[in-house]
Amino acid sequence: MKEKYIGVLAVVLAVINFGVPYLVLQDVQRFTGNYLFWTSLAMIVILFGIWNVKKWGDEG
Repeated sequence: MKEKYIGVLAVVLAVINFGVPYLVLQDVQRFTGNYLFWTSLAMIVILFGIWNVKKWGDEG
């Protein structure tokens, strides 16, 4: 069941990763808007990965 949630989260993050810069931030003339978004998203993914791996040995 946990794998299903991780898969759904991965798909949602992939859609956000492509959707926000090309749809929401398309009118931003500077690259720094997209850079800040991608940096923030990368930090969220890294923190989620650390949180997920930290609980790895506790299961089963």
